[in-house]
Amino acid sequence: MPVLTAPHAARRLRVVHGFRCTAGLRTWRGLTLQRGGAQVRLTALAGRHAGHPVLRGLLPPVMGSMLEFGPVGGRVRMRLYISGDTLVYDGLDEIARRFPAADLAVLHLGGSCPCTTATTR
Repeated sequence: MPVLTAPHAARRLRVVHGFRCTAGLRTWRGLTLQRGGAQVRLTALAGRHAGHPVLRGLLPPVMGSMLEFGPVGGRVRMRLYISGDTLVYDGLDEIARRFPAADLAVLHLGGSCPCTTATTR
C-alpha cells in the first residue's frame, strides 16, 4: 500500500521503518489516483508545527491535504480538507485562495489550540 506524506516523513518511513512504497509530496504538489471509474486527487497543503523560527527548525515539517473525489475525467464531487498537525498562521490563507470551497474538514487541533477543553474516552 502506498503512503503519501511530506518528503521528510517519506524518507524516514523508508529508511528507519522499512516502508517500501512511500511518496513525498512538497507543498502545493498533487497526485491523482484512479481505480475503476473513480479518482481522488491529493494535494499537499501548507502547515506549520511552531510559531517561533528556532522551534520550527527543531520540529519536522507538516503537511495538510486536500482530497478531491470524483469520476475519472469528470468534475470534483467532494472535497475533503485534512489540516495536518498545524498551528493557525497567515500561510494557511493560501489554502482558501487555491481551494475556495471544501465539503468536509478534519482539523487536528489537539493541544495546539488553547480553546480545546474537551476530552475523548
